[in-house]
Amino acid sequence: MISKKVQGEILKLKRANELISIICLFVVFFLLMYFQKAFNSESGYYTPELLSIQYMSSFNLLLLSLVGFIPGSILGAYISGIEYKHNTNVYVIVNVGRIQSIVIKIKTLLLGTMCLVIFMFCLGVLEAFFVNNQQPFYFEWKVLFPQLFCCFIILLCSSMIGFLGATFTKRVYGGILIAIVFPILLERISLYIPILKYFTLNEYYASLIGHSFKNMAGDPQIQFSNSTSISYGNSMFIITAIILSILIIHIIIVVKRDFRA
Repeated sequence: MISKKVQGEILKLKRANELISIICLFVVFFLLMYFQKAFNSESGYYTPELLSIQYMSSFNLLLLSLVGFIPGSILGAYISGIEYKHNTNVYVIVNVGRIQSIVIKIKTLLLGTMCLVIFMFCLGVLEAFFVNNQQPFYFEWKVLFPQLFCCFIILLCSSMIGFLGATFTKRVYGGILIAIVFPILLERISLYIPILKYFTLNEYYASLIGHSFKNMAGDPQIQFSNSTSISYGNSMFIITAIILSILIIHIIIVVKRDFRA
């Protein structure tokens, strides 16, 4: 049961036309990739395994893990920064309270991230049925659950960076810029300073993806990174620690910030 306050946050997001447009564009992108694999036999990406529901759902989750940082960052930035955009932060703080407002927004962020993951999973199932509706409805859950969780934790981390960035800059677009540009910039710098690669998210994302999507290794469209020396458990621990650290920093900023109308 979604609380009325979380529903209120969702209603605010429904008015964010830019966010809705970005998500729609990503759905179109996923459908385009589906066309390449399902119908365009000359694309080089067509594979008979597409007839499997397990395969298509995994394929969509993998794509979301790889490129979902963009809608994830935008989602987090909007949830956090929409009050600054409409100058309603004082009203929210007075009527809800600082900590309670953070809790509500975090719940909305978790719900939004989960909905993105579930939607892309369901889209993969529908795509597979569209190609062959005679196939059995079967999943290998020990493969699927780690993939769902991997996709969720990666999107959540990107969303939390956008969430913190919007709070820090008091701008939605500031949060989006920080969430998208900073990890890419840090990765580029790590090419010249190798020790920094252990501080880039991609190092841990690659480990989670490599361990979770082994059933996709035979796809000619997919090339897994070789940087999977970091264990799944260590990668999950570090990303979870980053998410919690971002949350703590966000709480400190909000509690100490002096809000003015």
